[in-house]
Amino acid sequence: WQHERVVSVDAHCQRLHSLRMPKRVTLMGSDERAYDFLVKGGEDLRQDARVQQAFAAMNGALACDPTTAAVRQRVRTYTVVPMTTDVGVLQWLGGTMTLKALMAGVDADAKDAGTTKRAMATAHKRHVDFIVHHGGGGEHDARKYQHALRKVTREQAARHMAETHALVPWDVLRRALAQRAASPAAFLALR
Repeated sequence: WQHERVVSVDAHCQRLHSLRMPKRVTLMGSDERAYDFLVKGGEDLRQDARVQQAFAAMNGALACDPTTAAVRQRVRTYTVVPMTTDVGVLQWLGGTMTLKALMAGVDADAKDAGTTKRAMATAHKRHVDFIVHHGGGGEHDARKYQHALRKVTREQAARHMAETHALVPWDVLRRALAQRAASPAAFLALR
């Protein structure tokens, strides 16, 4: 069996706006297909790789059981390649969205469409302000986050998170999943 080889790397990469600022890169394979990956720094992805290996083993067990094999029940896995203890590459999964994007779309068609979105924006701003304040001012980035977490006490962090969490409606994730589900069975599967 011969593996595809990397023929070229797309000159453009997309920086994602999350804590570690990962980059989405596209590699062109020798089979003339584009392969998208997420390059992450500042995290040890070895545990993520082990979890994916465990899911693959679970899929093997599910395939052997007649009940689960009949309905093709399986866990969707993706490739995780830890390069060093703080840099790694993950297979990009198309057609997915972040939990933040999922919850931000709640009640988009409702009469009070902006209520949840405003609550989430308020909670996000409160959290960023907390990190910037305790992390030494300036822009919010991963170093400030680490510095803030070293500076505040466990009680301060827990109180901040509880107060921030209280700003977001308790059922926002449930409502987001319910809006995405085509049926009650699909909702239970999403959960």
